[in-house]
Amino acid sequence: MVRVRLAPSPTGKLHLGTARTALFNFLFARKNKGAFILRFEDTDETRSTKEYEEDIKASLKWLGLYWDEEYHQMERLARYQEYVEKLIAQGVAEKFKGAVIFRAKKALDKLGIEYKAKVKAVKNKSDELQKDKDLNAYLVENIGRDLLHGPIKGLVSDSVLLRSGNPPIPTFHLAVVVDDYEMKINYVIRGEDHLPNTPLHIVLQRLLSIPTPFYVHLPLILGPDKTKLSKRHGAVAVSDYKKAGYLPEAIVNYLALLGWSEKGKDKEILDLKELIKAFKLEDLQKSPAVFFKEKLDWLNGEWIRQLSVKELTARILDFGYKKVDERMISIIQKRLKRLDEVPYWTDFFFQNIPYKKELLKGELEEKQALEILKLALARFSKTQWKSDKIKIEATSLAQEVNLKPKDLLYPIRIAITGRSVSPPLFESMEILGKDETLKRLEKAMIMLKNSSIRKD
Repeated sequence: MVRVRLAPSPTGKLHLGTARTALFNFLFARKNKGAFILRFEDTDETRSTKEYEEDIKASLKWLGLYWDEEYHQMERLARYQEYVEKLIAQGVAEKFKGAVIFRAKKALDKLGIEYKAKVKAVKNKSDELQKDKDLNAYLVENIGRDLLHGPIKGLVSDSVLLRSGNPPIPTFHLAVVVDDYEMKINYVIRGEDHLPNTPLHIVLQRLLSIPTPFYVHLPLILGPDKTKLSKRHGAVAVSDYKKAGYLPEAIVNYLALLGWSEKGKDKEILDLKELIKAFKLEDLQKSPAVFFKEKLDWLNGEWIRQLSVKELTARILDFGYKKVDERMISIIQKRLKRLDEVPYWTDFFFQNIPYKKELLKGELEEKQALEILKLALARFSKTQWKSDKIKIEATSLAQEVNLKPKDLLYPIRIAITGRSVSPPLFESMEILGKDETLKRLEKAMIMLKNSSIRKD
């Protein structure tokens, strides 16, 4: 049975890159009726928090990526000690100042793995035991195979396996090898930034006589400037996109397209069920994917329009905009790209939007704009208050005064909505109500009249 895992560190919110890794693991597991494991690598006690853990879990649930089993490394500390003792017994690891150090050359010699001349690795300044010292590192070729990138090669270096403490804390390299084995993970689908770690992991697996899983290292997600996606490109946490009014369907859809596409198909709008059915590892792309917010906005708008008015209204209410109703949403649905745009399109229903006289008259003369408002007020006061009836009267009035409909409607639109761009005007007038519409027209007339008096 396929068993895959997501192993985030709860030291920050769920990043888009980690969410994509979760998605591909989830799709592969569900496609093959396997298990999707969530494992928190929470051994960094100074940075790991419950708040971040809850954000990761809530974000995964929001995306619909539910897991089958959950583990925490800090609850498994006793297990790592057992494997370390096996390595010490083989002479490939040794205790040093309360920690345990892996010795790369001894391990490679014991396994009979060929390596090139000793090279100097980059100084590991994050490790107190190796600070300002060159690591002993050895280049190995073709030590394994990545299903996406082919032969695996890289440096195997002296590394800390257990940090001193009470109890001792495992480092990433030891914990990931032990956890993957004990949790029966047989496919490791993770970010390409872990590819350099893989030779060491394979060496540890061979020393401990445990099977090597199939590896798939996903290419990075880049920003439009072709550098690694980061905060300088904007929001990078899934929860931030939720707060900004994106739908989970759109996020899942877009993340799937960042590094994967169904061979021979060009369909871009795909839900989770369709993605599960279509997903294949062999369709993953080797080259980095570029994140374009504009493309996500487009996809989000498409997903907004896929929802029924009732469902979209429910989501908007849940998002926090409690005053809107289905009538309002029905006339703005085609214009929305994100849920946080709802106030822009609907605020005028609940309050007078301030505007200046210059906006009210636009390119018209003040007297002409005033006359239009006066005629509109007289005509609409006698109109049956349905959008189609209002439209008929407005069209008739435009013909009578020899104006294009858009010129006639301009000052009316400003008077009612406060903006030159608004939802469909006649439908908006019907929703706003006859009394409030006429009141706003009168207010606009008074503004222009007062202006004319001051000029005179």
